Amino acid sequence: DKLDLNIYGKSLRGTSINIPFSSTRETEELSFIRFVDGKADSLARLEDMVQAKGLNIFLNLDVTDDADISLIFDEKSGDIIRGRGNGNLRMEVTRTGDFSMFGDYEISQGKYLFTLYDLVNKPFEVKPGGRISWSGDPYEARIQIDAKYSGLSTSLSNFLSSVLETAPQELRREAGQPTNVDVILHLNGELLKPDI
Repeated sequence: DKLDLNIYGKSLRGTSINIPFSSTRETEELSFIRFVDGKADSLARLEDMVQAKGLNIFLNLDVTDDADISLIFDEKSGDIIRGRGNGNLRMEVTRTGDFSMFGDYEISQGKYLFTLYDLVNKPFEVKPGGRISWSGDPYEARIQIDAKYSGLSTSLSNFLSSVLETAPQELRREAGQPTNVDVILHLNGELLKPDI
């Protein structure tokens, strides 16, 4: 009457893992699970079993660079971290609908579209070596990610005004010329409320 489904898997080319984060913390249905192979009615039978009798699902995943992973903060504005990397993740869905995640994921490449109040949309490249760690509640993941935005050009005098006050005229003129600048965004701490 009450089944436990233990799945051990490894990501292959074409694997896509999407983890949505919204303001709600309730998991109302298992709509995020989709089986590509198998009979068309296998998903319907799984949902019937979950609703009628209850089913615990334990996913133990060896995630490789073949998998595309997306952390979706706001799909409408495009506030999404997309990337590839490696890690061992354990996901649990209980009969009562509780969802938990455990494990570490290290990013080897990625993109982050930084959005701010629908006014600012800047594409950042996630630097290799970033880490996301889960220890239960998926909303309380810990992150350590650096991302770079390139393509800016600005005057260094904006950053060095106090130093340039006593500098020679030629140095002040050079500092006033546009210079290529990379912006590095450091995200540390809680996934949904990082220290920036």
